[in-house]
Amino acid sequence: MFFKLSHGGRAMRVIVAESDPTVAKAIGNSIREDGEYSYITESGEDALSAAKLCGFDVLVVGVITADLSSIQTVRTARIRKLSIMVIVLVDGGPMERKEFLDSGADDCMDRIPDMDELMARLRAMIRRAHGHATPLVVVGDLSINLTTRTFKVLGTEVPLRPKEYSFLRLLMLRREMVAKTGVFLHLYNSEREPDSRALDTLVFRIRQKIIEAGGTTIPETVWGYGYILRGQKKQQHTAA
Repeated sequence: MFFKLSHGGRAMRVIVAESDPTVAKAIGNSIREDGEYSYITESGEDALSAAKLCGFDVLVVGVITADLSSIQTVRTARIRKLSIMVIVLVDGGPMERKEFLDSGADDCMDRIPDMDELMARLRAMIRRAHGHATPLVVVGDLSINLTTRTFKVLGTEVPLRPKEYSFLRLLMLRREMVAKTGVFLHLYNSEREPDSRALDTLVFRIRQKIIEAGGTTIPETVWGYGYILRGQKKQQHTAA
């Protein structure tokens, strides 16, 4: 099986199912360079298993020859009711795109996509999946721009390390508490828990940055479960 793991510090998690190593590598590199995380496989079944078990956001389906075909992979994802968005890379014209869309794909692009456009579409799909029409998400006195990856407290930009950004992005996009295991998977791309002190330190740093900037909306630990942002009710605003 051909596969490669690429790790970035940001939040988006993308599966790329593609049998051509050259195409797969190009897409994986673009995702990594954009600061995201990708799992690349040539197997449709492997992609579906990862989608079910590992909390991925988007499945990019190219040409698959190892087991399931591309169309079978899309159909199976929907039959199994996997909660993952699917974008398909196609060689054909409108009829082929129609078949994929009717089978459950959320979007279609050219077989060899423009990488900037692909990343923009992936970001837009993530926003829509979380109910945000614009890149700006506001929670209490915190705001985060999903396109520029800037974070502000009371309108003043506060620099964040990659995992700090990823942690806050996760909490600000969710509408409820996030389990600690989900945070570990999101930040460290693993179901194995690292030293819990590392996460405690990360959350402490974030709290200090928010408080020093005058903010009152901070991540709180829900003991025995995970984390939640305490503050004003989340709102959606038009990006400035």
